[in-house]
Amino acid sequence: MSLEQAIHDRWASDAALPLLIPPARFTTGPAWSRPELPYAQLHHQGQRSRAGGSHWCVEEVELVMTVHAETLTQLKTVLVAVIACFDNAAFDLSTGSVLRMRRIDQREERTADGTWHGTLTWLALVAT
Repeated sequence: MSLEQAIHDRWASDAALPLLIPPARFTTGPAWSRPELPYAQLHHQGQRSRAGGSHWCVEEVELVMTVHAETLTQLKTVLVAVIACFDNAAFDLSTGSVLRMRRIDQREERTADGTWHGTLTWLALVAT
């Protein structure tokens, strides 16, 4: 299971997130179909550093989650739930684990069409 799939699985199994944004409206990469609001996107930005030995590897992976919502209140409600689910979280992958996923940036803004989007940037410490 990839890091992205593990994040999707964690989202789907959370008590609050699927009620706020169904897993089908949480995509990896661009949401070309423009799902009904609210929806969320996950982007793998790349890795920052990598260290390893003969039997292990640890890397820092930067991820961005963008949440699109109709209102600022709706956006803030979703962001609070996302942060509660993922900030400082540790979870397993099929090979390896996320030792810690931490939020390193958060931004909220109103778009030209009057909707809102929030961006959470994460740094995941991944051991494989």
